[in-house]
Amino acid sequence: LGLQVVDEAVFALAEKQPGFAKVFFYLEQEVMKPRYEIHSIGMPEIVEPPEKSEVDQRDRAARALFSAMEITTANKFTTEIGKDLPTTKFAEYSSRYQERLSVKAIALAEKLSQVFKHAPKGTDPVRMFDTIAKSGGPEFRDAWNNRLTLEPANWGTNSGYYLLRSAGPDGRLKTGDDLVTWLYFQQKWTAEASRTRSRIKVEIEHDRGAMNGLAETDVTVVDPVGAVISGAMVELHNASTRKIRTARTNGAGQVSFAGLTAGDYEVRISSPGFKMAMRKISLRVRDRAVVSGTLAVGEVSETVEVTATAPIVEATMASPKPVFGMAAGGVFDIQKVQSLNGAMDLGAGNNAVLLKNESGAPAAHVRSYFPEALYINPEIITDKDGRASIEIPLADSITTWRMAMIASTQHGALGSSNASLKVFQDFFVDLDLPVTLTQGDRVSIPVAIYNYSDSPGDVSLQLKADDWFSLVDDTPAKSVKVDTGRVGSSQFTVEAKRIGKFKLTLSAQMNGGANRADIVVREIEVVPNGREQSVVFNGRLENTVQHKLEFPANAIPEASKIFVRLYPGPISQVVEGMDSILRMPGGCFEQTSSSTYPNVLALDYMKRTKKLTPEVHAKAEGYIANGYQRLLTFEVPGGGFSWFGNAPANKVLTAYGLMEFYDMSKVYDVDTRVIARTQQWLAQQQQPDGSWKPDTEFINEGATTRYNSDVLRITAYIAWSLKN
Repeated sequence: LGLQVVDEAVFALAEKQPGFAKVFFYLEQEVMKPRYEIHSIGMPEIVEPPEKSEVDQRDRAARALFSAMEITTANKFTTEIGKDLPTTKFAEYSSRYQERLSVKAIALAEKLSQVFKHAPKGTDPVRMFDTIAKSGGPEFRDAWNNRLTLEPANWGTNSGYYLLRSAGPDGRLKTGDDLVTWLYFQQKWTAEASRTRSRIKVEIEHDRGAMNGLAETDVTVVDPVGAVISGAMVELHNASTRKIRTARTNGAGQVSFAGLTAGDYEVRISSPGFKMAMRKISLRVRDRAVVSGTLAVGEVSETVEVTATAPIVEATMASPKPVFGMAAGGVFDIQKVQSLNGAMDLGAGNNAVLLKNESGAPAAHVRSYFPEALYINPEIITDKDGRASIEIPLADSITTWRMAMIASTQHGALGSSNASLKVFQDFFVDLDLPVTLTQGDRVSIPVAIYNYSDSPGDVSLQLKADDWFSLVDDTPAKSVKVDTGRVGSSQFTVEAKRIGKFKLTLSAQMNGGANRADIVVREIEVVPNGREQSVVFNGRLENTVQHKLEFPANAIPEASKIFVRLYPGPISQVVEGMDSILRMPGGCFEQTSSSTYPNVLALDYMKRTKKLTPEVHAKAEGYIANGYQRLLTFEVPGGGFSWFGNAPANKVLTAYGLMEFYDMSKVYDVDTRVIARTQQWLAQQQQPDGSWKPDTEFINEGATTRYNSDVLRITAYIAWSLKN
């Protein structure tokens, strides 16, 4: 499992491309950029065709010059609507097809109920399903016209739960794109299960609803084993008005009620074959009630009475979602990560926490950590149940973080998902700073005061004094009245005095019913108001070296700097710009290697010399991954590599690729089987006398022509590659 948590604002400001996000968008642009292959062809071959007609020769020249527009091998591209999905749309389309499968499952449940309730006791649901499906209609097929399958739940057939599976767009079962839902066969109920009681658990989140003076309720309904119940009836009775609002749970066993007036309510949850559950709740303005209902199985006598009118096969979706609670500056804990057929299913919630000191007054948390990328971990190992737990120190940003996850199983099944982490507190302030200030600038810095608490208050603002700026006709202390659910504003007019990077600290205290506090620290750079001039001295240090540098009389104070760099050798100077070597691979085997191999060597050298930054590391690995995948496409069936993947394989080119894969394995996860079978193929080409014969086909370019007949040179090169 790989996890990346990036601020949503980074994606909104993609053009600015800061930090890790810059690497992400840069790699994406490079991958999408079209690349062309143009191979040389001699003028005499065009003007003076030896044997072929002039028309044939011109056609050959055109194909060589526009080789990128015509694939060398036969075009085997096939597609099907809804089968090949762009990565950016995969989650949307998958959700759409999952919903269609849930609807189909409900229809199947009704049909199976008619058959199953008349089936003899002990009938195997899987065998019955297969028998009906063979002669069944389109309701037994998925969106890609593949037949649906039924299999017992992995916790045993006695549970009554069976997995309804669609093979997905690839048409193959048990792969990463499978879609699943559940069918529950009520004939498996027992008298012991029927004696359990239905219950409702309620958690009230105050001041978390919409800013409309109303309340809301979210309801989730499950059965005794924790599987969700779809189609359950949820009634909300208003005690004062006697009005009743009703709704049925969706495929995830959930239903929501919005726009509720404050007051007392009674929640009633019922479903055929289950015992009813009831509970009274009280809602205030902006309350959000999270209701979890667990319905017990009905009595055996009740089951007999309702089977004639209610289905005994029910469709449901079992996809439990963990809830994430967090506040700015806290610790985020992934309590539970479940993988279901290669798809990550995560839920997100939010919770604001206000710490208090010993006297009971609010103790403001100093917010000063505002990264763009919160967390990146390319390797999270889950346990045997597919769960992993990590702790992420949360940043101080009041924002929504985007979690991008990708996972793989030991069998190669892949899955990915995106989720959001919302960090929120009901009172905070923020400074809208420019990117930089120039020395001498006078600017008015806007201040926004956000009050999402349940009461208005007078907010006291205090700008901490510092020697790098001065206030211009302004005061460091101000007071602003902010109503509940509103955003107040103020500003401070400052003049930048000094050059450098400095911090600006603003404290806010809201007095009143809410009694909140916040402190925010932002960093800004003040640049000189002038034109930069550089003077460079280069030389060789043997004993002592002296250079005299005179600063002009009109130079800006504190804006002049002297950098001294000492290199132990010429190669050390090259290392500083090593990351500029990195290139996106493209073209045939030779062209792909001409950029991939330098990428590998550069990354390896930067690692060993400890000159590697996280951004450069991510960029290099992205390029190497792209090059590695391209190189594998040029492997010839039966062994070896060629320029375009066509037989016959070229021994010299394969030897070069062997050394490339070996060096690549030092910095990237290369399949050891690729190296082993390449070595084996080269060894099989060796002649009884220990030599290797020259290849019969070459691209007539560069130094390769020297190998056409030089057996000694070819043998030495291949033997050297096998030895290394």
